Amino acid sequence: MGSVHVVKQDFETKEDFYKSVNEEYSLDMTPKHQEYLNTMKKNTMTFGIGPAGTGKTLFATKYALDQLKAGNVKRIVITRPHVEVGSKMGHLPGLVEEKVAPYLQPIYDAMNEIDDPVLVRKFIDDGKIKVEPIAFVRGKTFHEALILIDEAQNLTKVECLTLFTRIGKKSQIIVTGDLRQMDIKPSHSGLMDSINRLHLCEKVGVHEFSTADIKRCDFVRDVIEQYELSDENIEKYKFKNN
Repeated sequence: MGSVHVVKQDFETKEDFYKSVNEEYSLDMTPKHQEYLNTMKKNTMTFGIGPAGTGKTLFATKYALDQLKAGNVKRIVITRPHVEVGSKMGHLPGLVEEKVAPYLQPIYDAMNEIDDPVLVRKFIDDGKIKVEPIAFVRGKTFHEALILIDEAQNLTKVECLTLFTRIGKKSQIIVTGDLRQMDIKPSHSGLMDSINRLHLCEKVGVHEFSTADIKRCDFVRDVIEQYELSDENIEKYKFKNN
């Protein structure tokens, strides 16, 4: 789960402790990120889409943890398509949790980046942060939960419908994805299809980031901008070796 941060202070209440953690693990927030958080606050379902490095998953994770600590939800439910980039890894040994762990590690890393790792570990051990493999969600209902779906560009239309209809009373769902980085056939992806179908529904918000919002590092922005060039432009600026 990453490095462990030890909390040495004594706090009178749980709320005082959470406030201290929030202050220590504050994030560099842009106006675009604040708009994203506001969209999540006022909607039952929020789509956060955009290129890598914009903070769409990081700030969705922050919002989920804040809602859990505030007592607005009883648990965070995390799921992600089990789709590898490029070559297949093959069969993974172990229990279900161990099989899906490599796919969900980026969300755990985000949690440890923005909150106290000891607190995150406790939430996991207490079942307040729970992993739900997509293959096993059919028939389940998640009440008083925040459902976080990451890498949604790799969900099929059937998987989107299945996941979106798991939401129960007093729950929210946040869906993040990058339409530029699909590891399934674009015609099979359910993310854009879902946005097109649902964006006009009440309590559904869509927040879109652009390459200008990339904060991971400037080099990532440069790489993505170059990969978005048309084939014609690539040919024009093609590297000429001797």
